[in-house]
Amino acid sequence: MARKTKKRTSRHPDFTIVGTGQLARVLLHALQDAGYKIGEIVSRDLPDSKRRALKLARQFKAKARILADARFEITVVWLCIPDDYIPQCAAAIAQVKSDWTGQTVVHSSGALSSRELGAFKRAGAAIASAHPLMSFVSTSPATLKDVPFALEGDGKALALLKPVLQRMKASVFNVEEEKKAAYHAFGSFASPLLIAYLTQMEAVGQLAGLDRKEARARAAAILRQTILNYIQRGPDEAFSGPLRRGDVGTIRKHLQVFENTPDVGHFYCELAKIALRELPVNNRAEIEKLLAQKTAGMNR
Repeated sequence: MARKTKKRTSRHPDFTIVGTGQLARVLLHALQDAGYKIGEIVSRDLPDSKRRALKLARQFKAKARILADARFEITVVWLCIPDDYIPQCAAAIAQVKSDWTGQTVVHSSGALSSRELGAFKRAGAAIASAHPLMSFVSTSPATLKDVPFALEGDGKALALLKPVLQRMKASVFNVEEEKKAAYHAFGSFASPLLIAYLTQMEAVGQLAGLDRKEARARAAAILRQTILNYIQRGPDEAFSGPLRRGDVGTIRKHLQVFENTPDVGHFYCELAKIALRELPVNNRAEIEKLLAQKTAGMNR
């Protein structure tokens, strides 16, 4: 049976963090460094999850609890869990008590809206989603400085979260509920799909006689400079190489390299077609014809 708890209001909120992954780790550090109190760290009832929760709890002077034992009496409950678990987890937590008035519940999914937290809203809580546009891995710095956060949700929840994030030196912007999936796809192009692309760069490096580790090392300088050029000057100014120069003969040689690796060759052609559509390319008609011939040959 859901229990009742007294209403909470606070000008300086405290936090319960649900989850023990890399985002939770970084968020905990950022909250502590900004002067916020951590009340509970809630984990699944699994050995590894409980072990991580205990370690984090000792570090941040919080209580480590599994979902079944958590109190959820803190001002802000922040879910740092995988997207697919949010609906189920939110439904389970919302049933812990009958009255969530005065509290704010947040999840950090980029694709899901705050609507997934509707059970909390019906019980009196303010709800929001707050997604960091950043990749978090085990070696990520424990800071949110300069990390953009996409916010969506109740006005009351956003009014609480914005100063918290700004105090942690993050930047904030709003995203419309119906555009969250597109926003998250945008983020996927900026990081995980970029990594997928780079695996193909490594594969071509192997054709040139480099192993994958060496390919990464040899490409490091040009990758850094290209990304810097793109950020500072935009795609047109960052774009260079045989497509920009219109070196048809060089592009033909590239395509010959991929005769025994058609998957990589097809990927090269598709990227080149995007360049033809989006970027300044010389000898456009000749290159289009060459790519069309090569693509037709690969599809036979």
